[in-house]
Amino acid sequence: MSDNIPPSVEVVKIWSPKEVIIFLESKKDELFLYDEDINIIKKNRVAGSDFLEFSQEDLERWRMPGGPAKRIMNLVNKIKGKSKYHPKQISRSSTPEEENDSTKRRKLEERYAKTVKMGKEASSPSTGAVSSVFSNNQKLYPTIFMGRPFDRIGPPIVLFHNCFGQFLKDISDDNLSIDCEMYFDAQKLMATASQFFTNELSRNLAMEREFAKIIGEPFKPFIYGNDNRADGTLSTNIQDQIAYRLILEVKKELGGTKAEPTLQAGLYYLGYWSEEQSVKVRARCCCPSYIMAVAGPWVCVFGGIYIDMVVIEPLTDFISLIPKSRDDNHVYRIARFLQALKLAMGRLNNFYQNLKLGEPPNDQHFFPYTNTYRDQTSATIKFTYLYPLTDDFYKTLWKAATNSNLIVIKFTQRYNMKAHNICALLGLAPKLLHCSDNEQGFKMIVMDYIDGVPLTKEKISTLDNKVCRSIFNNVKEAIKALHDQELVFADLRRPNILVVEEQNQCKGVLVDFSWCGTHDRDTYPLAMNTEIPWPHDARPGAHLKKIHDNYWLDVLKEDLKLTREIGKVYNGSGWTLIQIEMIYINAYIFRRAAGGSYKSIPKRLANTKCTIVTCPLQQSFETRGIRKSRGMIKDDKCHYLDKRHPSPRMTVYSSWHKNVFLWMTEDDGKQEEGL
Repeated sequence: MSDNIPPSVEVVKIWSPKEVIIFLESKKDELFLYDEDINIIKKNRVAGSDFLEFSQEDLERWRMPGGPAKRIMNLVNKIKGKSKYHPKQISRSSTPEEENDSTKRRKLEERYAKTVKMGKEASSPSTGAVSSVFSNNQKLYPTIFMGRPFDRIGPPIVLFHNCFGQFLKDISDDNLSIDCEMYFDAQKLMATASQFFTNELSRNLAMEREFAKIIGEPFKPFIYGNDNRADGTLSTNIQDQIAYRLILEVKKELGGTKAEPTLQAGLYYLGYWSEEQSVKVRARCCCPSYIMAVAGPWVCVFGGIYIDMVVIEPLTDFISLIPKSRDDNHVYRIARFLQALKLAMGRLNNFYQNLKLGEPPNDQHFFPYTNTYRDQTSATIKFTYLYPLTDDFYKTLWKAATNSNLIVIKFTQRYNMKAHNICALLGLAPKLLHCSDNEQGFKMIVMDYIDGVPLTKEKISTLDNKVCRSIFNNVKEAIKALHDQELVFADLRRPNILVVEEQNQCKGVLVDFSWCGTHDRDTYPLAMNTEIPWPHDARPGAHLKKIHDNYWLDVLKEDLKLTREIGKVYNGSGWTLIQIEMIYINAYIFRRAAGGSYKSIPKRLANTKCTIVTCPLQQSFETRGIRKSRGMIKDDKCHYLDKRHPSPRMTVYSSWHKNVFLWMTEDDGKQEEGL
């Protein structure tokens, strides 16, 4: 851990008196402490919880000189968050909207403490793994992030411990060395798994026996809480502590019980690791474990980590152990899986055996294990993670510190360095410090930390029109620079725009170039969130297009309240049609005068050729229902208005609250003719 950054309160609380002394010894030079100063603490057998309750009067009463007593108290206050850490180059004041570093670090610790509490107080896994019960618990407090439901996804576990990445390499490695005996064991496992058992216990004993022989060590039963126990565990003893390497849950057949086996195994992971017998291990690492669910002749392996919450991620699909006639490839795949599992157990055992429980705990186990990068001179720069930059656990974005600077660490599977550097040269993106492939299949991106805030609706409400116009022009300039190089930013939503104050002026900068790519050649990610109102042809795997950036510029312009009316294009029969200034789309608002009829929408306008896109302006109206009129106003989907045209033409949105109809058209940036 960096000398500048104190351990967290949660970590210090569990220190023994010996660990307190080790910590003070490490601070001896920094705090100018003598041996006799530290011996006073040692003589009074101060544990971590006592250390946090120190007062200067206590130390002086123990006859410690005033100078060391004051410096130790400053250290205690720093740990408790009463003083803030900021590198010398950075200075800022805390505001309600922008939480300071101490608050965000404390938030991380509180989430961890609550996860531990939930793990200790949870109902039995056999009950909690019933899908309806698990679903309700995930809504109340999502302690386990395992993709159930879809929005309960944590960061990739391969970033937190290299054992998972190595396991994934092994099970896909055609050149993996496999023991000859493993092929025999694989077939024996298949023969056992494919049998029918009269009850769950008999299958459990049979499968446990086969896996124990393959891995080379017996499974042990461990009980925690109110007589809770998994079907089997492989563990490592470290002094008086227990580290769990594998947790096994077996069901007689798929669907044989109400409890879902993968959920139940995940709950066992939470329960085991939340107990006091693992507290010291938990304070020094992310508690990597493998979780194996068996249901009938099917097996699936997950990986689990315990950070500020529990993250569980599938490492394999459900693997069929059903024999196939004369299929050597099937036997080979199962043998390779078993060999990879055996190697994984050995590596994880070595990791826990070498874990130093005598050293002071630190809070870096909350974060990815990679903590160095090479700068442009190839010098190795070490950094310390501070906290996640977002409460969205799915995002792999952290604030960190070197000895002299604040930086941002991001892990992503793709990134466009060229686009980032183009915007950085214009001062419209942070300086990019490093971009390289990580051995776990992710690129590690390092950039300068910019003292800004996301462009949220709350932030926009505090900005005047001049500032909004400046921010929009900054973003527009960055997009133009990218388009001039045939590059598309692609994900120009407000979370990827920061508001930065420089020389008493606010400007907008872009901060995420993960999706950026070449126009009409590169594609959108396959795992993009389809619930977001993207441009109408922006789909998973679809080509990136410049016009999509223009679409988001229109959305941004509307969010910043910078749109303006550019003229009336129709006026009559109690209606006024007003065109709104946009970039990508033509937006029109129908305003109905008093006494005007809903049936008086001009047919000439209804027959106009136009294409429907997602309607950003519609979101700013309080739409309470869609009024139907003469079959022309139907719903918020594409609707055929004119049989002469083979494609959807127009959607009209009705807002009873504001008495406004909104009509969106798209024409690749050209003005619609004939209105």
